[in-house]
Amino acid sequence: MRVRVETRALREALATAGRAVASRASIPVLSSVLLGAHADGLSITGYDLALGITARVRAAEVEREGVGCLPARPLLAMVDRLDAAEVAIDWDEERCVAEITWAGGRYRLSGFSAADYPSLPPPRGGPALRLAVETIRHMIGQTIVAVASGSDKAHLQGVHLRGGSDELLAMSSDQVRVALKLVRGQKPAVPFEVTVPAAACRALLAVLPDEGEVAVYVVEQALVWDTPEVTVVARGMDGRYPDLARVVPTRYGPAFEADRRAFAEALERAAAAADAVDLRLVHGEVQMTAQNDLGTYEESMQADVRLEEGDAFTIRFNPRYLVDGLKALHGERVRQEFIDARQPSRLIDPDDDSYQYVVLPIVVF
Repeated sequence: MRVRVETRALREALATAGRAVASRASIPVLSSVLLGAHADGLSITGYDLALGITARVRAAEVEREGVGCLPARPLLAMVDRLDAAEVAIDWDEERCVAEITWAGGRYRLSGFSAADYPSLPPPRGGPALRLAVETIRHMIGQTIVAVASGSDKAHLQGVHLRGGSDELLAMSSDQVRVALKLVRGQKPAVPFEVTVPAAACRALLAVLPDEGEVAVYVVEQALVWDTPEVTVVARGMDGRYPDLARVVPTRYGPAFEADRRAFAEALERAAAAADAVDLRLVHGEVQMTAQNDLGTYEESMQADVRLEEGDAFTIRFNPRYLVDGLKALHGERVRQEFIDARQPSRLIDPDDDSYQYVVLPIVVF
């Protein structure tokens, strides 16, 4: 393999594929990236057996086709420090050594045979779905906020995707919060259910292009997200994911509508004061109070309030959980709906019912 490539393009491709390189690999070759020089350019792949990312450099000048593995960390460290406009990579397949040259310098780096690198599940047949990049960003970005952390919730440490009939549903929960995102008008070629690990979701959001369309394949309990610039392979998690759409409440009573940004900013101030905030709904406003051993916080916010009984309604939350939900929404206004002071509450966009964020209150006995 011999290829010439712009240093900037090589650096970006290495950083993209490097998101899937194992940081502490039990198999040495998994700490490497797979470089492939073909007629259509240079590809660079990182794969830790759960997440795989292939970045492509179409503009690379391929003088001799071939494939080889090079340690990701030292390769990226060197390329990061180059100020030359172009580099050449010459791979000796027999000795598994690459010679990387640029104007005035060279770097020899030992690697591994490409035959030792594990294969990623390739896209097969037609895609199950074709989605706009913006749709994926909303679908994953709005649900990853409620993904669980901690070994006792292993089956909840991802975003569950379910495609069927004429819609795609993304869901997550940490047993305190539930996030549901419904994408209507998307009928997959075959129904599927896959739980994508949180790390893979974050990597996907980081490497997707700014715009365009993504072909989504379902292969061997994995999802393959394919664009001309990058391909992401995320293996599904084991275990049965609960049907969250069936357990979240659908009927609510008291509610208010307010400016989303103003509400989030007020709650961030409350979070700076204490770990719990009381929301008191009265006619025309929401009163927020929080206190700890050192001080108290009080603030009122104008809101369109709906009360079913009495002149006020009070409920307590972890303010950070509410802030997470408010930041996941995109509209100017937000509606928060309640059942009573001990049951789940819901944040939604008054003009878009495709997303709901449900959170449990802090119950005071």
